[in-house]
Amino acid sequence: MYLEALGGWPGILAFVLVVICIASIFGFRVSWPKASRTVTGREIRGAGRASGTPEQRPAAAHRGFDEVAQEKLEPLLRNVVDRAGAHGFEARLEVAGEGQASKYRLEIKRPDHPADQPLPYITFSAGDAGLVDVVYGGMYPGPIDHNGHDTEIGWRTVYWDQVDNVLATFTHKVFARFD
Repeated sequence: MYLEALGGWPGILAFVLVVICIASIFGFRVSWPKASRTVTGREIRGAGRASGTPEQRPAAAHRGFDEVAQEKLEPLLRNVVDRAGAHGFEARLEVAGEGQASKYRLEIKRPDHPADQPLPYITFSAGDAGLVDVVYGGMYPGPIDHNGHDTEIGWRTVYWDQVDNVLATFTHKVFARFD
């Protein structure tokens, strides 16, 4: 294609604008070179991401599990217990152990929960290298599998800044409505 066929500079600029619009509609992104090469620039750019090296993570990884849990995790869990009670659910928070051996377990019972099935629960405990071990399980409401149950168990190891997302996913499963 010859540039003269576009009608000079106005045509070329219009063509580039159309290409950029089409590229943005289909999700193509242009990665521009980073302006700052300093440590603070890297920390600022990496602070909002869920992934990254431990050096880019908040200082919570260097404090004890019990300190960070009392500051960040316990208020979240107590808020879930309060909200569950306000909506007619039974919720129980258990804190066992001390220091690095402390464990936070939240169980929630829906009014329509079958009596012979385990309650949905989520447990937070200290993981390796300042991470958080999360174990979840129980029977959740919703479509059932071929055995007639939707019992689930799983575990993950997450950073402290991912704990609220894991808890939100858990509460969404428990409080979901399937009428």
